[in-house]
Amino acid sequence: MAFDFGAWLQKAMEEKGEGGTSLYSPETLQDVVALALISGGEPLTGLPPPVAKILGSFFIRAGVTGAADPKQALEAYFAQHPVPPALTESLQRELKRNPGMQSLRIGAIRG
Repeated sequence: MAFDFGAWLQKAMEEKGEGGTSLYSPETLQDVVALALISGGEPLTGLPPPVAKILGSFFIRAGVTGAADPKQALEAYFAQHPVPPALTESLQRELKRNPGMQSLRIGAIRG
């Protein structure tokens, strides 16, 4: 069975913390999507409009748009807004269940 990034993300969106509030903010989940796309090593062209919108919003929020050094802007953003370890650990567990996938591919996000 192939890894379904969309299903994994939906599950993360539905996770609740104490008091029944969402465990992760929309921005945190957008950060995960953006990080997966950026680290996928594939061109960021041809994304579905909703995914392209998430990525564009992330680039603006992270200060990448218009930055003299986009890589430095990304590093500074994630230093200030690290992805929660529980999310990265969950994603890594899912990827390990699919031995054929060495890393998350953009195709898994593109649907």
